Amino acid sequence: MAKKKESSGGCLQTALSSAILWFGIKTVGGENTFFGACMIFVGACWLLIIIITQIQALNKKEKEESENTGSKGMVDPDNYAAIARSAYALYKHIQLMNKDPQIKEMLEHYDEQLREADELRFTVSPRLGMLTLVDVIQSYKQIGYSIDLHTNEGNALAMYALLLTDLNAREYIYDKQKMEDGGIEKVTRIVDAFANHFESSFPEDQSFVVELARSRDADEDLVNKYVVLLYRFLSLVAKVDNVVTEKESEWLKHIMSFSSEKPEGNDTGNEKAKSDGEAEKQLMELIGLQSAKEEIVRLTNYVKVQKLRAEKKLSTTPISYHCVFTGSPGTGKTTVARIVAEIYCELGILRKGHLVETDRSGLVAEYVGQTAVKTNKIIDKALDGVLFIDEAYSLVQGDKNDFGLEAIATLLKRMEDDRDRLVVILAGYGDEMQQFIDSNPGLQSRFTRYIHFDDYSADELMKIFDMRLSKFEYTMKPEANAALAQLFANAVATKTKNFGNARFARNVFERTIENQASRLANKNEITDVDLQTIEAIDIPLNL
Repeated sequence: MAKKKESSGGCLQTALSSAILWFGIKTVGGENTFFGACMIFVGACWLLIIIITQIQALNKKEKEESENTGSKGMVDPDNYAAIARSAYALYKHIQLMNKDPQIKEMLEHYDEQLREADELRFTVSPRLGMLTLVDVIQSYKQIGYSIDLHTNEGNALAMYALLLTDLNAREYIYDKQKMEDGGIEKVTRIVDAFANHFESSFPEDQSFVVELARSRDADEDLVNKYVVLLYRFLSLVAKVDNVVTEKESEWLKHIMSFSSEKPEGNDTGNEKAKSDGEAEKQLMELIGLQSAKEEIVRLTNYVKVQKLRAEKKLSTTPISYHCVFTGSPGTGKTTVARIVAEIYCELGILRKGHLVETDRSGLVAEYVGQTAVKTNKIIDKALDGVLFIDEAYSLVQGDKNDFGLEAIATLLKRMEDDRDRLVVILAGYGDEMQQFIDSNPGLQSRFTRYIHFDDYSADELMKIFDMRLSKFEYTMKPEANAALAQLFANAVATKTKNFGNARFARNVFERTIENQASRLANKNEITDVDLQTIEAIDIPLNL
């Protein structure tokens, strides 16, 4: 209501000042010229003041929005399903942890806070879920997200809170429209109360994840899995705006510090390698990607020899550290870019060696004059590290007036101005990337190193699947193994340009685990062997 009054008041002032200005203009030239001139002066000054006030208000609003990392709107479709699956995996693990006797004993330390929740009539299941919800909310506050469930980041928080409070949560979290229409509202009061009422009860150094990590009694595997699942959930949330900021990265590292395990895949924790050669070792341990590995090792050796020549006062040849990664989705380009950043840090090329990931939406604005500002902000975050631009060719897929060209011009200028502090890696499909580079002489001169990422073979997809089986303590019956091998063979034989590669293998794994859960749900008694065994019927042959 206050905003409406303020808006109507501004319109009234604008109308009055315009009327005075118009009356003055009509009066000038007659018998009351002096009076008309005064009216023009008053009207013009008043109108100018209104314009300046409105500009200041807009600038203030823009500043406030830029300081609030929560962006309005539902999560992007490409990220929504992944976040929902991650939230559900975290929730299912919480149910498992809640049965552990040692963890049940730990809950006694939080009896007072949990009783307060009961008094406020919060229905959160399992009881342990209250503490994990506080962990997630505290993470949001530490990163700087607004606890607003209608922001992109807040949507993810709403998903997890809904799982803890509603038996029918799955029908909401996997349906964007249902979440927007009613799912978010179901948990707004609970999340707000947890964020405000329990803030003093759960300071950061006493949050549940810390308590778990410090406990000698808690099951180490349960703790590690909780930390890894919490990390994965938060890392997906951090990526909804296509940029992982330094603050987000630092908090992700903080979360992982409570686990003896490390996240796999292209989750972006951006930890520097702890010793020389470790990043290269990480590269060699990746499944497949043989040609990419060879090219990066060749580049690394070249840089080492040039540095050695420089130390011996011998002449050196100029080196371009910028790269173009080409290949299909899911072939590990982001993961390798992170490792390359660490290698550059080890070699002394970059001071921090962190990775900032973005795409067209993170660089190009909607209005004239904003793209350069937006692009420069992203580049500032990437200084002393690597700026990774996915699907970079999309910057030139508009017409000649498209703002993507402004983003490219800004990027090229900053690459020259900050050539000792910035490395840029562009990624996308091979043909499109070649056309993109050829479209601009500045890009041609700066990007001369191409590294191609081959699609995964059926055997390599099996290895990725097996790695996840081992990590989460599952085993497969021989007939399930045969069914899976046939699934991957068929997928590779009939793949299209958009085939997901490692992402496809991960999706198959997640669907397999869901199918196993549905099968076991109908059994009266479930043994440990049942929980760990994958049968042929669990393999999603129709995926």
